[in-house]
Amino acid sequence: MAIAGVPERIRGYGHVKLANVATANARQSELLARWRGVEVRMLRRDDAGHDSATAS
Repeated sequence: MAIAGVPERIRGYGHVKLANVATANARQSELLARWRGVEVRMLRRDDAGHDSATAS
């Protein structure tokens, strides 16, 4: 059911909507990966601006 609710999070106009689309796409990918049983790895930026892979 959570996957079906992802589009409801896309609101706003312009840059606000674009940010919400990016967040919704990431959430959809995470939920689909869990549904498929795949480990989800995300890139996170540390305080120095470097990317590091972390499992969630």
